[in-house]
Amino acid sequence: MMMMMMMSKSNSSKSIVNGGNTAKKARRSSSECLDHIVAERKRRQEITQRFIALSATIPHLKKIDKVSILSEAIAYIKQLKEQGKKLEEESRKKNRTVVESVSLVNKRHDAACELVEARALEKQVLIRIHCHGHKAVPQVFSHLTNLDLSIVSTSVLPFGTCALDITIVAQMGEKYRASMKDLVQSLRLAIPLC
Repeated sequence: MMMMMMMSKSNSSKSIVNGGNTAKKARRSSSECLDHIVAERKRRQEITQRFIALSATIPHLKKIDKVSILSEAIAYIKQLKEQGKKLEEESRKKNRTVVESVSLVNKRHDAACELVEARALEKQVLIRIHCHGHKAVPQVFSHLTNLDLSIVSTSVLPFGTCALDITIVAQMGEKYRASMKDLVQSLRLAIPLC
């Protein structure tokens, strides 16, 4: 299609002839032009103020042209995102609670202890012992004290005619270094036969 453009001037408008269709575009009056210039100037001033504010937030900014400010801002935002990810990961690792748990079940009927179980959470230890005979209680308490475990609470319940169910919550002292497996084995050895 052949396009033919012709312009004709009139007092306040331009006519554009395009393939036989005529469209009129109004010219701005002088007051409208002045309003546009003022609005555009105000917009540029706001952009400049925002660039100044942005440049003030970027550490170690050497150049203050707009391209440098935007480039440094992008790099700084990426750096902050990486730092945020690292901090979140460290926080998750810190808040992750590790529970160490060991149980030892003895199925022989002639053994002093049928069950010794220990769980550690941070600096606290939960110990459960199912044993025969009442001589076990002072032996267990003494043994825990020797291991630098301070007893916080205890529960000793009779089970049947000669069995005891002992539950102990203890706090680890600074010198405590045994694993839960070592604690369970040493408790089993410390409980005397009836």
